[in-house]
Amino acid sequence: MLLSGFLSGFFYGTGELPSWWQEPTSYLPPEHQSGIDLNTVSAAIAEDKTNEQAYRPGWNCLDYAWATMRALSWQGIPCYITALQYEDGTNHAVLAIPTNDEDLVWYDPQADIKIEPEVGTIYQGKRVVGLQIMTIEWLTLDEFTELMKEVD
Repeated sequence: MLLSGFLSGFFYGTGELPSWWQEPTSYLPPEHQSGIDLNTVSAAIAEDKTNEQAYRPGWNCLDYAWATMRALSWQGIPCYITALQYEDGTNHAVLAIPTNDEDLVWYDPQADIKIEPEVGTIYQGKRVVGLQIMTIEWLTLDEFTELMKEVD
């Protein structure tokens, strides 16, 4: 009785139910667009402010890449997190973005700059020895179980 009195009072006072009482809303990012050009990508990277986050414990290059990838995905721009593998065994996360005019372009979301990483080149003062592009896919429980057996 008390709850119904609270809800009706809230509704009559505000014209809506409290947010915790309403059905949750789901939002889905738009479908990835085709025909994305370099200018569109450059404008989206410049508009995104992820690069303004301070590099600190708990926030590193992978966080920059995830946050920027999510921001671009919400604009329908497909992109992929890529690990630049360095000769000293460390990695650095950047984004690979397919375009219709330049094929695959690379951006360092931490610095908001277009880069051209290739095996054997130097980036951030280190020699690049490999590039790995992260992909994510759904697995059935059986597929996952088999994969875990392979890892052990």
